[in-house]
Amino acid sequence: MVKYSKIVLVVLFGVLMNSCSLLGLDSFLDRGYYNDEGKYVPKYPNYKLKDKKGFVFPENLDTNHVYKHVKSYYLGVQKFPYKAGNYEDGEDPSAWCVFMKYYKFYSNGRINIITTNLYDEDGSEYILQEKDMNPRNYFNNLVYYYSKDGKKIQIEKFYQAQDYGSYHKYDCFINKTGDSLIHLYKDSKIIYVLDSIPAEWNTYKADW
Repeated sequence: MVKYSKIVLVVLFGVLMNSCSLLGLDSFLDRGYYNDEGKYVPKYPNYKLKDKKGFVFPENLDTNHVYKHVKSYYLGVQKFPYKAGNYEDGEDPSAWCVFMKYYKFYSNGRINIITTNLYDEDGSEYILQEKDMNPRNYFNNLVYYYSKDGKKIQIEKFYQAQDYGSYHKYDCFINKTGDSLIHLYKDSKIIYVLDSIPAEWNTYKADW
């Protein structure tokens, strides 16, 4: 009887969500929207890490340059850079190997997560440019970070998901010399290393 009731509830929930979509209520339920810059942002921002009290700036964290994505692991298997034999049948390597990400930290608890193509039109490696640094670029993600001890860094971002927009938190750890960063989330491990940029590229304000 209990099992039957659960099945009925699942079916009813599916019918309800489908009805909401047909009636246009899905846009009402959506927690986010696309702003004038084309970014998906929360309708009613509720970031837990934004300007959170007790923030301790990690002294070894670099805010003058960027941290570049160099390796990704999932369940201990390297997924980026592309390595033949590390993908299961039917798995698309391009899901891991099309874009490059950089973290640009600011001292006020903000990060501009910069996203560029991995390759240029001629197939050569895409080189980061000054125009990519603009926080208002369509593909860049404006997020917040917090540290209570100056060591462990917690990052929070908002992204579009099946449940109509979600806040997402994950942990990062900076090494003692400040030249590498490890991002950990569930079964994933992503490594970033410090990459130099010209001083004149540091003109954009972290005003989000």
